Amino acid sequence: EIVGAVVDYAPKDVLRAHCERFGGELARVAPHLLNRVWAPPPASTGDATERYQLFEAVADVLRRASAGAPLIIVLEDLHWAEPTTLLLLRHLARALADAPVLVLASFRDTETPSAELVDALADLERGSTRRIPLAGFDDAELADLVASLARTEARPDTTVVEQLRDQTAGNPDRKSTRLNSS
Repeated sequence: EIVGAVVDYAPKDVLRAHCERFGGELARVAPHLLNRVWAPPPASTGDATERYQLFEAVADVLRRASAGAPLIIVLEDLHWAEPTTLLLLRHLARALADAPVLVLASFRDTETPSAELVDALADLERGSTRRIPLAGFDDAELADLVASLARTEARPDTTVVEQLRDQTAGNPDRKSTRLNSS
């Protein structure tokens, strides 16, 4: 999705310069690249080589896109990421270490991490990474959130706050949290 968005919004001259070097490698994950600029089709060379060429192409287009202005990439829920996605993240951490690209990644440390996530986190920790542990809201913060969402100054009943805390461990999501009204 991120590569697709870069292909959608990057200036055509950035995409042309990228395709001069990497051809149509990005078309593997963003086929609409070929609707924006001409590029030869991706080469068929074997799985490992194709993956490396794709990873290099992704790093190149992100570097080129960030040349005009810093780029921020947000990756949520790494604990659910596929192994190839984590390999790409590891590659980008090395390949973009000197580029004006900030990668903000989140994962739940309450889940049992996959071996691939453990390896990716270890690689990221070796670079210029900062880990910021976040905790769920306490009862007062949950009450403030409920009042804010309800657009009221009145504090919610303590049973509502307790129920919200019990259901979410302090991490409310408006789309999935349902409170019993009584």
